[in-house]
Amino acid sequence: MPIEFANETMLLWALKLFGVLAAVIAYRILKMVWLRTVEHIAYFRGMRPQRVAAARRAFNVLGRAVLVVTIALIISIQFHGLTILLGTIATAIGIAFFAQWSVLSNVTAGLIIFWRHPLLIGDDVQVIGVDGCRGVVRDFTLFYIILADEFGNTITIPNNLLLAQPTAITQRSSPESPEEFDTAEIEPT
Repeated sequence: MPIEFANETMLLWALKLFGVLAAVIAYRILKMVWLRTVEHIAYFRGMRPQRVAAARRAFNVLGRAVLVVTIALIISIQFHGLTILLGTIATAIGIAFFAQWSVLSNVTAGLIIFWRHPLLIGDDVQVIGVDGCRGVVRDFTLFYIILADEFGNTITIPNNLLLAQPTAITQRSSPESPEEFDTAEIEPT
């Protein structure tokens, strides 16, 4: 026997609830597939756990933001006032960031560094052509590579600068790393 709804509004809310559940289930499935893919690639490329954690963090932030917007669209939240506020804030932040560095280019460079650059956490590196950019890689973020120099100072290098400048890896962090990145694996750009 089919379910009867007292009015059209109850049917609409039931459909919205179903849509929200479907969005949450789809997010969980995509998250599981993404994490397995990252783990698989990291295993075969010999990536450090810190690099995998950075990819997980990036997916979690992006995935949750997409999920929240999707749920808001499904349940028909009126975004008019909120979009004006968020648009104003994003414009101010965007102008501030684009005045110095392009946010999009740093994020894109961060993803390229994660997937294809032979740099590993713990490597001693020098960015050639930039004075004072030598140290041990401590962390990768979406915007910066964080180095510690010989005096214990923290140096942050924007990801797009690291890709634009030649980088010398003066000491590998693990004994198996030199074989991992032989010249046959490095693709021409």
